[in-house]
Amino acid sequence: MSGSENVSFTKGLTIGDAAKMCDVPAYTIRYWEKEFKEYLSPTRTLGKQRRYGERHLNRVLQIKKLLWEDRFSIEGAKRLLAGFHIAPAPLDVKKAGITDPHDLALHIATFIRDYVTTMRMTEANVK
Repeated sequence: MSGSENVSFTKGLTIGDAAKMCDVPAYTIRYWEKEFKEYLSPTRTLGKQRRYGERHLNRVLQIKKLLWEDRFSIEGAKRLLAGFHIAPAPLDVKKAGITDPHDLALHIATFIRDYVTTMRMTEANVK
């Protein structure tokens, strides 16, 4: 988080400040709030403006890492953040509406990656 020397956490950061500090567009943070509502929900002022504390910034950075660096799907990241270490839902190609072989390959690769990562996380927590 760069540029934090000019920003105070006492009243919370605006979404613009949080976006700059996490190097993520504000609209992306808003989207993640909807997708990860149990995990990322900043406090609000009386005027309904978002205010982010240090805990919220850490959560934004964790979501960013899972999605952008570790290349998790949103569902895979949700499972990890929720603490559920269970296998992904069965792969249903017809339900997913996949007809193109390339899209099918990408869908299967994502499924396998999420499954393997979930299993590793489960093994790590058992030890």
